Amino acid sequence: MKIVSFDRIIKGVLAVLLLLHTSAVAQPPGLIYKPATSSGTKVLDPNGDGYVSVSRAGFRGTNDEGVNVSEIAYRPFPALTTEPISDLNTGSGGGHTDLATPTATSAFTGSPIAAYFDGTNLLFRIRLGSSSTASKGYSVLIDSNNDFNGTGVNPGFEYEVLLAANFAVQVIRHTLTGSSTIFTGSIDQYSQRSVAASRSGGDADYFYDFYVPLTALNGGIIASTPLRMSGITITSAQSGITGTVSDVGGVNFQAYNYDAPAAWKALINAFPATTLSTLQTSGFPPVASSPPTLASPILANSTSITGTSTEVAGSTITVFGSVNGGTPTSIGTTTVAENGTWTLSGISSSLLSAGTVITATVTATGKSVSPSSNAVTVSTGICTATPVPRLTGITSTTGTRYLVLNPSFSGNQIITVYNLTTGTSQSTPVLNLTAGTAFPASSTNAPSALGVAQNNSYVITATPTDANGNAIGCQSLRSNQLCYSTGGNSTSNPHTVSITGVTYNSVTNSTSSNSTTEVPTNLSSITVTINFNGGTQAGNLVLYRNGSVR
Repeated sequence: MKIVSFDRIIKGVLAVLLLLHTSAVAQPPGLIYKPATSSGTKVLDPNGDGYVSVSRAGFRGTNDEGVNVSEIAYRPFPALTTEPISDLNTGSGGGHTDLATPTATSAFTGSPIAAYFDGTNLLFRIRLGSSSTASKGYSVLIDSNNDFNGTGVNPGFEYEVLLAANFAVQVIRHTLTGSSTIFTGSIDQYSQRSVAASRSGGDADYFYDFYVPLTALNGGIIASTPLRMSGITITSAQSGITGTVSDVGGVNFQAYNYDAPAAWKALINAFPATTLSTLQTSGFPPVASSPPTLASPILANSTSITGTSTEVAGSTITVFGSVNGGTPTSIGTTTVAENGTWTLSGISSSLLSAGTVITATVTATGKSVSPSSNAVTVSTGICTATPVPRLTGITSTTGTRYLVLNPSFSGNQIITVYNLTTGTSQSTPVLNLTAGTAFPASSTNAPSALGVAQNNSYVITATPTDANGNAIGCQSLRSNQLCYSTGGNSTSNPHTVSITGVTYNSVTNSTSSNSTTEVPTNLSSITVTINFNGGTQAGNLVLYRNGSVR
């Protein structure tokens, strides 16, 4: 009989144990090592081959997302940043509550959370740095009404789908008055675990998959409901609203000082609301751009609108206007400058009227359109875009006499005559005038609106129009004043006043404007220059603010 030494027996046993250990550790990517039971298998592993990859060959390389790669075409959530490893609040880096970094692929968004809708069931996948038998929480919080402006621990989630490890898969309904569990399913039937292809911590990552029937949401969410969602891990097997959040997917949680509501607000406000029907056929839209900011005030008759944006230079700004509560319509587009500012110029001065509500959006490359900016209501303003005409005298012929004006611009325009003595006004038909050429040349065929009466005073304005009399610009400020007495006797004020400096906050600011300048309400003094055309005269200097005498 052959005698085998004890030493060789020990070595053999060790070799077998080593082989078993290596086999257990080196589970192939894609393998389902903890399958669902009962009908859960058909939902989470439809072909029943024991792998989450498209075949038993497992994942090739580190790609484990997308159609023709994953058996179920889970749609990765939009993300503000590629999920970093070791950004968690509690637990160990690369551990079973640390959301793991996915590998960049064609389906890549940077998020460790994904979802899919098969027409009946809502499925979720969470990518983790490791696997454990510990009782932890893995949750997807859902905003179903697109209102996320709350305060406190829950800024606006209405539903939560919770994988409470070792206990159950639950749907929790959150309201302003409290929370209640509206569905509880077996942890074994409604969840499975598998090996991911990514190795974000230098070793294998893992998928925790779970699902609930859409009917579990009791009609509160249907296939056409736009949703915004956030996937998280929780230190204990309980709700992410009441428990301690360990990690938030799609953000650097550490950058938010582990403040879950702050991270949620940043993420959800950039999350494009997406229906389950969309997830059945395609992925989530790209993460939304951050909303721009509109500068205020915006005055009526302005020809430009300005603001700022945190998106990259070249991002497209679209400005909208809403009149009388109507649907916002586009006013125009512009782009963000290198310094983060933007200006929409060339707006028709007749377009912005008092009461119009202005908003803006921005679309950055690789992102979807942002939510709307702050709203600014156009306030009463003055027209600076249309140059002011000048009254130079009256026609010299006897009989009916007419005002003579010097047009300030060429083209079609309507002249409005204001009788300061009677408080009445009337307008001419459309006139095609030439800047600098006096009109009318004589009383013959002069518009009746320009007719003058004895002992009356007049001023005029000009409004640019098309040939049909439709305004294409704003009505100018009023001209100089002309006083008509009798016969051919009239006097007008030919002098020009220019504002050359304004003082506020104890600082004098120079300006080259000869018409208007915008200043704060705490104005303390104004410096002007008067050009006396035809010699100096005594008189009063009148200050107007937004067209009204101050």
